[in-house]
Amino acid sequence: MIGEWSTWDRDTPQPARSLLDWVNDRRRARMAVYFQGFGEGADNEFEIGDYPRSLEALRNRLGHKRYQQFASEKGPSGNRAGRPV
Repeated sequence: MIGEWSTWDRDTPQPARSLLDWVNDRRRARMAVYFQGFGEGADNEFEIGDYPRSLEALRNRLGHKRYQQFASEKGPSGNRAGRPV
């Protein structure tokens, strides 16, 4: 699991590509949490919408078949999330 990561300071898409390529190459990696920051606009330097090239790279990599478009209601064993496996 990658606890938090984010683009900030400049719109350089290579870090997003590299991180998600790394995750794709490691089947044991099950989660990478993107830190979106707090608030909107100039006060939030982590807002991905402010970095269009990085956002496009992220969208391209997340289009990989490994990633679900939405979180599943059920866990890996078929049980509802939150119930013991």
